[in-house]
Formats: sequence, C-alpha cells, structure tokens
Amino acid sequence: MKFQDKALVCFTAFSVFAVGMALFIWTDSKDYHALIQQLGVIGRDALIGAAILVGIGAVLAVSYAIVHISREAKLVRPGKHGAVQAIHTRRETIVLSAQPATQPMDEYAQMEKLFHLMNTMQKMHPATRVVEAREEPRALPPVFVPTMEDLPSKPELPGPCDLVDILEVWRPSVNEILLALAPGGQRSVIPVKASCHIALAGATGLGKSVLMRLLLAQFLYVGAHVILVDPHYAPVDPESGEDWRPIADRLYMPPVVDYAAIHDILTWFAMKELPNRLEKRRNGQHPGPAFFMAIDELPVIADNVPDAPEMLAKILREGRKVGLFLITAAQDFLVKTIGGSGGVRDCFRTAFYVGGDATTARVLLDVKGTVDDGGLGKGIVMLRSYATPQAAKMRVPYVSNDALYELLALPTVNTTDLPRTDLDHLSVNGSLSVAPSVANQEKSLDARAIRVRELVREGTASSKIIEEVWGITAKQGGNTYKNAAQEFTAILQKLV
Repeated sequence: MKFQDKALVCFTAFSVFAVGMALFIWTDSKDYHALIQQLGVIGRDALIGAAILVGIGAVLAVSYAIVHISREAKLVRPGKHGAVQAIHTRRETIVLSAQPATQPMDEYAQMEKLFHLMNTMQKMHPATRVVEAREEPRALPPVFVPTMEDLPSKPELPGPCDLVDILEVWRPSVNEILLALAPGGQRSVIPVKASCHIALAGATGLGKSVLMRLLLAQFLYVGAHVILVDPHYAPVDPESGEDWRPIADRLYMPPVVDYAAIHDILTWFAMKELPNRLEKRRNGQHPGPAFFMAIDELPVIADNVPDAPEMLAKILREGRKVGLFLITAAQDFLVKTIGGSGGVRDCFRTAFYVGGDATTARVLLDVKGTVDDGGLGKGIVMLRSYATPQAAKMRVPYVSNDALYELLALPTVNTTDLPRTDLDHLSVNGSLSVAPSVANQEKSLDARAIRVRELVREGTASSKIIEEVWGITAKQGGNTYKNAAQEFTAILQKLV
C-alpha cells in the first residue's frame, strides 16, 4: 500500500473516532450550554479540532474516490506517425496510444510492442487497468513484389554493325576518336593524344585488321600524320576484299613493305624525328601534330629488321611526350616474340585484345587472374583505354569499303608533307619513296592555301575558314562571299 493510501485510512479512522466522541458527549448532555460548561475551554477546543479533522477527512475521501474513478477513464493521445509513441500516465492510469500503420509489417510490429507493454504494466501494477486508444485501421494499398522478370536487365552489347551506319549521325574529330561501342550502344571515344601507344593483340583472323582500318581512317580524317609499315601489305586483300587504297592514298608516304625500307623509316622516326621534337619541346615550341606509325606483323619485323626492338622501345618510352605514337599488331606481345623488355609493354595506354594468349591479355589489359576468351573475336574485343581504365568487353564496328569511301572521300588534307631533306639522308638504294606530286604541290601553294590546309587539318568548319582567311562572313553574303567560297573550293581540290 502506498503512502497516500495509508494516510487516507488514518485520517478517516481518526475522523470517525472524533465524531463518535462528540456524539457520545452530546448524548450525555441535555443542551448545548450545559455541554459547553461541562467540556470547558479544553473540551471546546477539542470539539472544534475534531470538526476540522472531519472536514479534512471528507475532502480526502472525495479525492480518493476521484482517483479510483479516473482509473476507469480513457486518456486518448494518438501518435502522429502510425506507431506507439509513449505510455501516458496519470497517477496509476497507463494509457497506450497508437494509430494504424500503413504497411503490414508495421502493423504487426506495433501490435507486438503494444501487448508487450500491456503485459509488463499489468505485472508491475496488477490493479491498474490498461486502456488502448486506437483508430479504425485504414485500407492498405496493394503491395507490389517485384520478380526477376520485373527487374531492369543489364545493357547488352549491340549486335554486328558497320561504321558507315555510325557515320550517318557522327563524325570523328580531334577530341573524339571512336574505339568501340559499349553495352547499350554507347560510343567509347577518346581524344587523339589520349590514345597514346596502341596495341592490337590476338590470333590471326579474329579482327586485328578491322581495328587497324578503324583507327587509321579516323586519324587520317582528323589530319594526323600516319605511316603504315606492313611487310604483307596489299592494296586490296585478295581474301577479304578489303580495299586499303583510300588509306594508302592519304598516308604520310606509301606503305612501307621492304625490310630495308622498314629499317630506314624506324631509324628516321627514332633517331631523327624524335630528337627534333624533343629539342622543340625543350625550347618551349610546339613539337608538331600527332604522328602515328602503324606496324602490322610486329614479330616478323622484330626478327628481320636489325635493331627494330631497340628503336621501337625508344619510341614507346619517349615518343608520347612529343606526339609520336605506335600502333602495333601482333598475335602476342611476349618478350620472346617481339623482343625488348617487359617494362616496354606498359607504355601501351590503349590495348585491344581479341583472344589467343592469356599472358598477353593479363599484361596489356592490366588484369589479375585469367581472361575469359569466350565470345571474343569477330567484332567482340576486350578494351582498356583512357575511356575504360578497367578492361571491358566491347563491340567494334566493321569497317567496310563503303565506310572508308564515306569517311576519306570528304575534303581532307594530303598529309604527305614530311620535309624531304630528312628522307634523303635516310634513303637506302631508293627504297623510301614519296608521292611524286608532293614537291610540286608544296611549290604551288601560296600563303592563303597553306593556311586553309592548316585549318582543314584542325577540323575547322568551312564557313569559319572563309571568315578567317578571306575576312568575310556568311551573313554578309553577296558576290564577295561567293567568290571567296569558290576560291576555297578550288584550294580544297588542289589539296586533295
């Protein structure tokens, strides 16, 4: 029994005793005055005190009754967010308030917590009545349970496609060279200089020639210098029918196929052009446009051309800083096959792998463990590049003859403008030759034509070229702009 209950009982008993004594004295007296005289002063004070105590006892009795009545009352204080908020108490009354949950699991959790609290409070206060204040539950919305079919599927690689179809909506530029198509058909592109040295690795017949055509056509289109070194070159492949003439016509020089000529061009590239560009860089000058040497059949060249591995290693290590890059194709890039050292292979920043050698794949793609060759080849490659630092499976578009005609038939610059004095010192028995019309073309170009050539090489729009070279805009129109456009067209015909 609590303290307030004990005090209430004591006051009640004392009040009853006082009232009883007063009645006894009253019944023993005949009238009030006689009673007062009999009691005297002390008795009178005691009688007044007893009356006061009777009043206090009455007040406590009423309070005690109110407390017990309140135990039966409901105190409704609903929560705000559909969950049990608190236990509201008023003396001995415990009222649990809750609102309906909006999800099935919330409803079950709420009921479990509610009954747990009710049982706990009943054990603590057996005389306490616990009253739950709830609203009627609202109707629950239907619950959507997704299945595997409902989950979004992972993007897949596009099917076989041709570059000529892509060229209908997109064109390469200095800042966008197409490497492949990612899952979902997104184009994986990089800037020219971000391509750096490029390795094309894989067994014969799995698509290295398509990769070479894809890259060379785009580099030539944006005005980069390109040399093709291929001991097995043919203008038209007799087996596949691939036409290489659109590429050959725009190379820095005709394709180099003789081993002696290959030695000369490698020597010039590594021992003459590379030091010259490094010297320009040290003097704060621009070293020159991007210059690519594409080498097919790399193992054959390494076996038959003296000092080829050493010169290639020098270009790989130092050429990137001054815009000299290699594009090399081989069945594998093992040291025993291509010569040099293992560290040189790390210079390849862009690597295509079409299957055939697991060790080559691990080294070029910079992956640990084994690389699954399943599904590679015939347009599917593993690619590591500036755009895909982590090697990923990609789709390479087929480069048909129509694609080459579409891309390289546009107004472009004949990039066979290497200083002839450099080649004259390296020529061995006349093995290095250049296009016969180059020297005459250089003489016939005036300053305006040379500037037009530079702007076209940079990919500048025709209207911008006319505005810069002739100083007239398309908005001005008139015969002046028409004459400038005709002269611009004549210069392009001379350059192509």
